[in-house]
Amino acid sequence: MTRRNYLLKWFFYTLALIPVVFADQLILGRVSMFGTAPLLFPVAVTVVAVLEGARGGAGYGLGVGILWNACIGGTGFVILLMTLIGFFVGVVARYGISQSFFGAFLSTAAVVGGIDLVRVLVYLFIQAAELPALLKTAGAEVLCTLVFTVPVYYLYRAVFRRVGGDKLAWI
Repeated sequence: MTRRNYLLKWFFYTLALIPVVFADQLILGRVSMFGTAPLLFPVAVTVVAVLEGARGGAGYGLGVGILWNACIGGTGFVILLMTLIGFFVGVVARYGISQSFFGAFLSTAAVVGGIDLVRVLVYLFIQAAELPALLKTAGAEVLCTLVFTVPVYYLYRAVFRRVGGDKLAWI
């Protein structure tokens, strides 16, 4: 694949991120569903990692992590987290699960469940919050996120079918 085609492919993946950012930051971030909002940035990284593999997932995770960190005003941990998620999901996708909706759905469930598990533990031990309330919120967030995995997956799958993998190698 030429450098031009490679850059063009990732340009289209970046364009696909625009509706995800719009939905996450401007629509779903302001509307509470079951007391929480879905996490669309990790879904985008997970789906691209399932479709493109470890290297593509890590690179996309780095870019999405930088964007998400800028949106939430974080400390930078999100950048490392999204990069690692992209890498490890890409490795598992290449050697353990298929490049399908089912694989992306399972990966998203594992990633978001892991993120919420860490959040529950942090709030439980550091801020001494109530466990039932934390589990209720975490469960609602995972369920909301899994619902939105469907449109995010099909958006990225459309991009992948057009320009993903080595499809642009012939141009």
